[in-house]
Amino acid sequence: MTTVYRMGTRKSKLAQIQADQVAEYIHAHFPDIKIEKVLITTEGDRNQKDSLLKIGGQGVFVNEIRHRLLDESIDFCVHSAKDLPSVLPSQLTHAAYLPREDVRDVLVTADTIETIDQLPDQAKIGTSSKRRLFEWQSIYPQFCYESIRGNVDTRLNKVVTKEYDATILAMAGLNRLKVSLSDLGLKAHVVEVQEPFIPAVGQGVIAVECLRTNQPLIECLSKIDDPLTRMAITQERDYLAEFGAGCNVPIGAYAKVVDQRLKFQSIVFNEESGHVNYHNEWFDISSSIGKEVARKQKEWLEK
Repeated sequence: MTTVYRMGTRKSKLAQIQADQVAEYIHAHFPDIKIEKVLITTEGDRNQKDSLLKIGGQGVFVNEIRHRLLDESIDFCVHSAKDLPSVLPSQLTHAAYLPREDVRDVLVTADTIETIDQLPDQAKIGTSSKRRLFEWQSIYPQFCYESIRGNVDTRLNKVVTKEYDATILAMAGLNRLKVSLSDLGLKAHVVEVQEPFIPAVGQGVIAVECLRTNQPLIECLSKIDDPLTRMAITQERDYLAEFGAGCNVPIGAYAKVVDQRLKFQSIVFNEESGHVNYHNEWFDISSSIGKEVARKQKEWLEK
């Protein structure tokens, strides 16, 4: 008898590419399993005008999908890990994380712009991320940063049509979509992961959620789980959780496992003072460093 699993995902092109990748990983281990893709519209998809913070902040691309999981109208779901709220409902588990994509951010401009410094003062830069806003403002205060909503194609088109001079995106999304920026007359200016450009928690990672009680499915999904990605994102999510479920503080965190050691970088911006606290340290791989670093940075923030 063929096993059939219903896989929930958002309707966007990128979300479906990520879900299809999960299905491919599963079929590589279990060719007889049938995956039915269930497309779900979230609040973040419905409301393309208001800022993410205004329409709910954490969870606007996740909550409706989780409701379908909890009422068992789907068996598992696929998320961009950076969209996940800091708190995981007790009934759910992250059964798998796929190998991490490129974690870096990228500024996309017209291809006539050879370097970022060639952008004019007051160039209009689109981003919907508070973290990116504070990171980029700290280095390029001469630009004008404005909210931008929509999927990757929509945001790129707003640069093509000169509604914006540039937009800040995740390199992982561009790679998964296989976007040819040169065909659009655009150019990518990639920033390395270093102060102040620390990515969002979970950036570049695809997460797979299911009910904690569904042991056969958990066993299946364990075959596609990448252990190094899990080690890293566990520390990042511990860091995020320490800041709290309603955290709207501009923060970034990135953990990477290298030779049985873990490098942890994080950044916190004080919105009132404009000051920044950057942490960069190597740890033993068994350390609970995410929470430890977060506590120190929260103390700094509250001074």
